[in-house]
Amino acid sequence: MKRQAGSRSIKGISIFSLLLLWSCASGPKVNPSAQSGKDLIQEVEAAMERAKAAGADEHMPGELRIADQRLDFSRRLMDQGKYDDAMLSARKALDKVRIAEAIAIMEETEKKAREKENEAQRALEDLRQLEEESKALLSEEGE
Repeated sequence: MKRQAGSRSIKGISIFSLLLLWSCASGPKVNPSAQSGKDLIQEVEAAMERAKAAGADEHMPGELRIADQRLDFSRRLMDQGKYDDAMLSARKALDKVRIAEAIAIMEETEKKAREKENEAQRALEDLRQLEEESKALLSEEGE
């Protein structure tokens, strides 16, 4: 009988040790809202970089400034443990950034289209001038 009690003790210690190791290996527990908030803040930061690369700081500086302020506010709320409020603020910042990025892309596309149109106009004028010069040369040769 003593043997069975010893086996149970060893099993109990083994199970306890495994649970202890598993809990240590899994790392500190993170509040899911906190992790979601951090992920959202990282998404806003990445969107800010894309928007700036698209020219939003030139075309939509006010929108970017507001989004940046909302992002800072979101970080402060996260630090205070107000995860839901932080996520709401970060979502609003993300909306602002996405709007600024979309408008900047449209503005840049329009700008490039105008440049191409101007190039085409200049090329057309050059062709017309060449045509006139060719006609003049032909009429001189004909005389």
